[in-house]
Amino acid sequence: FGPKTVGALRATQSLLAMMNVVREALENIVPPLAGKALAEAGVAGLKRTLRLALLFSALTGGAAVLSLAAFGPWLLRRLYGGEMLEFDWLVVWYSLILPMALVNIVQGCAFRALERTRSIFLASLAAACFNILAIYPAGVVFGVAGIIAIAVSTELITLIALAFLGREL
Repeated sequence: FGPKTVGALRATQSLLAMMNVVREALENIVPPLAGKALAEAGVAGLKRTLRLALLFSALTGGAAVLSLAAFGPWLLRRLYGGEMLEFDWLVVWYSLILPMALVNIVQGCAFRALERTRSIFLASLAAACFNILAIYPAGVVFGVAGIIAIAVSTELITLIALAFLGREL
């Protein structure tokens, strides 16, 4: 990887940082709502609250992906110059992490509300093990595309593991 590739990755991360507002909102708003719903209406109330939060997370993340797919290359050119345009695909592929990360936050809130944090640990462990084993070979063989693919896959593994472990909720 050269300096141009690293610069493109940093530029992409900067564009995606705008979603930190949504992430922070979810991390600060959903846990108290989940706790209140569980206390007032039990698991059924918790499920209702989390369904709405999951819908919001998925829709917000999906809208971000679509927006970045449509305007990401334009933003890269305006903010970082024309030399970054060869990496415009990075913005779209890297943004695929957003909806999954937002949904994972809500899933984590469900486990925390029920005091079943072991499931969060196991999902994170599975994703981390995959990442450790796959990131270097993917980077060597596929370059920056391999690294992005592993980052997206790692978030997907977390999402699937949390969904699997939460199927009894």
